[in-house]
Amino acid sequence: MSRPATLFLVFLALFFSGALVRSYILVHSRNEELNLLRSLVDQLQGKAAEKESTLSYYQSPEFIYKEALEQLGLTRKGEVIPVLPDWKDKKLEIEEKPVASSAAAKTEPLPYWKQWRALFFED
Repeated sequence: MSRPATLFLVFLALFFSGALVRSYILVHSRNEELNLLRSLVDQLQGKAAEKESTLSYYQSPEFIYKEALEQLGLTRKGEVIPVLPDWKDKKLEIEEKPVASSAAAKTEPLPYWKQWRALFFED
């Protein structure tokens, strides 16, 4: 073979090998991008399923009853719900009352029966 023909074949082989390497890199990067997008789709499908389960809970009768009871104070027919005074306010009132006994009584808390009596019977 002549020298120009050999040189032409070498350049042709280099061109095709460069194109082959370029296409391999392109395919590899597209596969990485595809895997990333698939993982993103899986993650979003998981979030969507979680949101659907939350929505179904919010539409359930248990949630509606709970919210009607807690937020609006509504009850079912014949149901009685006791309303107790706020314990924190009563406890503050108990602590604010002056103690007539010694300094040791100031550091010790009131007995439970006195706290209950103060909560339910004293104003």
